[in-house]
Amino acid sequence: RLLAVHIMSATPIDLTVIRRLIELHANTYQAENYGALGLLGHFLQQSRSPISIDIVRLLIEHDSTTHAGLTAENDAGETCLSMAKANPNCSPEVTNYLQNTFDRILN
Repeated sequence: RLLAVHIMSATPIDLTVIRRLIELHANTYQAENYGALGLLGHFLQQSRSPISIDIVRLLIEHDSTTHAGLTAENDAGETCLSMAKANPNCSPEVTNYLQNTFDRILN
């Protein structure tokens, strides 16, 4: 939960703390708290502007479950990619990164 608190914080995100929590094997997927799309999906839905590409990369690149979860759908049929595309706070950099990663998983 500590990782989620830092990622979802309204205060500026400290990437050093988040990296350290990941190094200490913090659960980066957290499906039990955030459903099929995990912490990444929850992060991509938030209204804080902008969605940090650094956080998105950290979550995907440091956890194989989060990486594989990019192809998962929630109960509404949404994926992390579709949520990012629908969120005006996601930059093209974020959606392009997610699209490229999604495409690599499927190919």
